[in-house]
Amino acid sequence: MANPKKDKTLYVRSLDTAPACSTEGSQVEDQMEFLSVPRNAENGGGMVWDSDVSEILEGLQRYFEEKDNCSENFSFTTQGQFALSMYMEEKIGKATAGYVLKGFGELLAKYTPQRAVIQLCGNGTFEDDVIGISFDTTGDLTAVQRFAWEWSRGLCVCDADLKESDALEGIKILRLDRVVLV
Repeated sequence: MANPKKDKTLYVRSLDTAPACSTEGSQVEDQMEFLSVPRNAENGGGMVWDSDVSEILEGLQRYFEEKDNCSENFSFTTQGQFALSMYMEEKIGKATAGYVLKGFGELLAKYTPQRAVIQLCGNGTFEDDVIGISFDTTGDLTAVQRFAWEWSRGLCVCDADLKESDALEGIKILRLDRVVLV
């Protein structure tokens, strides 16, 4: 089957005019909030951090780097017992994904949480910019999808189990100068 994003018979936003594909942006530094649920003996506290986590993060970065996917705002993935979602508002350039995923991976390796979220929403340099990644070691795809849905509505994730653990400071955010809506 042909790629539906390139099929001329379907009505879809052209990749050539999608904001993340066609506009130049300006890079700013910001801080992202890192929330997590720590591991304990009941939820796999002794687990050695798996290379699957690195593979998922690298795969997600490649997904957002692909020209065919530059109009995408979110992605969901599972691998083994891990589930992950990522949401980026269309005013955010896709190059930002690499910076955020690298920093998120470092925080995951440092804390090895059962569940984690990193987000920029409502409190950064640009209050209306939203970026978020959620990660779950139990394979709970529904939970990570729910967080992405909240970000897509402009909300910050608020979950009683998640506690502020750290911050990802100095993260490079590519903010698009203009948004072209087609």
